[in-house]
Amino acid sequence: MEKRSFIKQYAKITITSLVVFFGIWQPVFGQSEGAKKMFAEIRQHLNAPVNEIEIYSLADCAGPEGTYKSEVKGDGFNLFFSQVFSYRDESLELHISGDEGTDASGKPLDNFMIFYGRMHDYVRIALQPEYLIRRVDSVITNDDGSTVLGKTHSDYKVEYVTNDQNVPVNFTFYLDKAQSITTWFDEWMFSDQGIKVPKTVRIVDGEKVFTFSYTDISIKEIRKG
Repeated sequence: MEKRSFIKQYAKITITSLVVFFGIWQPVFGQSEGAKKMFAEIRQHLNAPVNEIEIYSLADCAGPEGTYKSEVKGDGFNLFFSQVFSYRDESLELHISGDEGTDASGKPLDNFMIFYGRMHDYVRIALQPEYLIRRVDSVITNDDGSTVLGKTHSDYKVEYVTNDQNVPVNFTFYLDKAQSITTWFDEWMFSDQGIKVPKTVRIVDGEKVFTFSYTDISIKEIRKG
């Protein structure tokens, strides 16, 4: 998603009310055996490591205003995120560590911009749903797949959906009853490491649609057992 639309969409949120804590190796509150099983099956089906991983991704993006590139590198705690736009000189660069971060000039980031950067780590969210989900309220499973209902690390209501093959389909987080953003995993490919990763991601933000077409994804396991 492109910065300007996201910020406009969230302008009415009180930034100080957001509680951001990222670290996928922390427990997921309320996580049932069903959720644990679902998360493990996602990793197994995608051939993703069960231990900590560093992910690098580069995507060609398109939105209502034009094209841009998004670059992400992170290990689940530290994150570098940048966007360079074809239609304006202003670029975006975020350096995040846990619940703190700075922009390219070294200016501290508020919680909103940390949330904004984290939510663009789409590859990690696909492979490790607990990066997105802080609390699991319930898991619904039927012949079509499974849905986890819960809260994000910034306390938004979230739904995370997989198909009957345990492949992520989409996730939606709700700003309030009237506003939501849904991210679709439209296409998949294999990384050089043999891990099934998103190839095309589509973000529906109200009437605005953004597309991320990944040109480079590299995954490295950084901790053994």
